[in-house]
Amino acid sequence: MSFTSSFECLHPDFIISSIPDKTVFHVSRKALIEHSDVFREMFACCDSTGNKQEDILQLDEPANVLDGLLRLLHDPPSLPETSSPQLDDDSDSDEEAFPEIFRLPESFGTSTAIPFPLLPLLYSLVDKYSLSRTIERALDIHLLLHVPTEPLRVYGFAIALDKPGIASTASEHVLPLASYSREDVQVIPTITAYHNLVLLQDWRIKAFRNLLLKEDLFPHDYGSCSHHRVDAKLHWEARKFLVMGRVQCNMDVAGEMRPVKTALQSCSTCQKACIAAIEMLEYKCQRVLKRVNQIL
Repeated sequence: MSFTSSFECLHPDFIISSIPDKTVFHVSRKALIEHSDVFREMFACCDSTGNKQEDILQLDEPANVLDGLLRLLHDPPSLPETSSPQLDDDSDSDEEAFPEIFRLPESFGTSTAIPFPLLPLLYSLVDKYSLSRTIERALDIHLLLHVPTEPLRVYGFAIALDKPGIASTASEHVLPLASYSREDVQVIPTITAYHNLVLLQDWRIKAFRNLLLKEDLFPHDYGSCSHHRVDAKLHWEARKFLVMGRVQCNMDVAGEMRPVKTALQSCSTCQKACIAAIEMLEYKCQRVLKRVNQIL
């Protein structure tokens, strides 16, 4: 079946042909030179002095691959407005030097992202044709947009690409590993990367349990109610015991304690103490390590 491309260059001055499919693409030299070191060096060494419109470069690439490559070069992927990235060109493993890789935009949708199945091909073209850093960084942002919906796939793919910053961001959103199938976890390319997730999730569970265990309703009897102190503490400790047995790495531990507030609503003093204890627990839980780079 022949491939039909919708790629179109408004001002072509060069021709690229697919050897396997014999499909011809009319392209712009400027776009090729501006965004690819490979094409830039080729034109610098072999630029023809004849009619440029008749120059043809034959590449041993399927037409659909060339279509993707030429779209990247002529119309680089745009950055979602909500991300407002200012990416560092030298490092994607340090949080301060490469901050946006560690913090997702607060409001975005995957509807504006490049579909995940296309990203492996596009990244392979970045490497093969030495595409510009600008194009690679744009792809990084589009990859990040898939973290909320496909964190494990993004984590595994980022590990394979040697992009630890993106992998760390994704690790924060990965569900408990036991909830995935054997096939799901096979997207993680190395034992080390899998083990790092295990360590992170185990760390978080232990930290949550420890915080929950130490959180008192009336610390040092501060704010205690003389009439209901014993009953209130029984409610609090009973709920703690229940939550302790089902703590997960992605659990809202403080949220799980909120039913106690409802149980104590008949006493404003007890309820005030409960609210304070829940807020303190929430604050402490938010400070628990979230990403694999923080435990390595």
